[in-house]
Amino acid sequence: GSAHPSRLLDWVAAAYRALRERHHGAVLLYIGSDGAAVRRIGGEGVIDAGTLPSDAVGDRLMACDFLMAPFVDGLSTRRGSVAAAFQHGLPVVSTRRVWTDEVLLGRDGVDLVPVEDG
Repeated sequence: GSAHPSRLLDWVAAAYRALRERHHGAVLLYIGSDGAAVRRIGGEGVIDAGTLPSDAVGDRLMACDFLMAPFVDGLSTRRGSVAAAFQHGLPVVSTRRVWTDEVLLGRDGVDLVPVEDG
């Protein structure tokens, strides 16, 4: 992915910090072109895999426990990272808002947090 402002990286950082408090060995794997930004917000335990060919991305995804992908406009089936996660059987933690597809609501393996206006 990227560090585009629609990705809510501050949410990723907060969730990752909370996870590391409970599970000290937890790591955050980032695959994409903006590793420096993710390392800055994530701190210790961030693995920056960089940009990879699709088969290497698949290998990394199969080693993950879940995909954390909060978006300011909500989870959508149009997101490539989310489609890749689903293709590899990964649960997805994301946000629910105006662009969230109805097909994603109430599904096993999808946990959505509402994004409030403000």
